[in-house]
Amino acid sequence: SCPAFLKTYEENAVPIDQGWATYTELDWTKPLEDQIEESVLSQIDLIIGCDCLVWKSLEDHTLSQVNRMFELAPQARFLVTYQRRSLNSVFTNLEYILNKVHDKYGWDFDC
Repeated sequence: SCPAFLKTYEENAVPIDQGWATYTELDWTKPLEDQIEESVLSQIDLIIGCDCLVWKSLEDHTLSQVNRMFELAPQARFLVTYQRRSLNSVFTNLEYILNKVHDKYGWDFDC
């Protein structure tokens, strides 16, 4: 049976070796604690973001939410994909994001 702290997400929970994995979608513009229980947030090991750092208008929301997850779960890692796009006035660029999170949040990266 799935651990008690994952009961809310049990329909997505999958046993993996000695542990469990589950997932949920997030709206980066809404408070994190309104979407995931704090007891679950502290247990996060991996945050996967696919195409979540695209729009300049959402980058601050996304990065601040991921940073909040790191505060609650310092063991967590953030795996993110990024596709380069043209139209720099609308889309963000990878170099900008890497510099921003290093300077603002002090994150280190492996690319």
